[in-house]
Amino acid sequence: MSIPAQIHLWQAEKLTMGDLLGALTVVESFLDEPNQTRDLRKCKFCGQLYFHEFLDWIDWEKGDDPQCQTFIPIDSKEEIGPLIRSDEFGLQAFAPRLLADYPKEPARHRIHWVR
Repeated sequence: MSIPAQIHLWQAEKLTMGDLLGALTVVESFLDEPNQTRDLRKCKFCGQLYFHEFLDWIDWEKGDDPQCQTFIPIDSKEEIGPLIRSDEFGLQAFAPRLLADYPKEPARHRIHWVR
């Protein structure tokens, strides 16, 4: 994975979930479970490909499930193999990656690049 200096989402100063949803479209789905999805997405503005994972941890007591989305820029579809074989913790070894963290505490919600 290369440093995505020319991509649309890398250049944005403060990203929102609306920015992500408005820019990225699903190209191919690899996993579609109620609390975890994995897919390939493409930016409508610059064509950058991303491996995407969505995780949702069920809070059986109070609801308001914590969620996390990981977007890892890739140069080609051929780079997906190691990402698919990694579990949610193994994806933390890949950089750069874009994280959309939504823990239970609303004040801690954030979208940021791990460079």
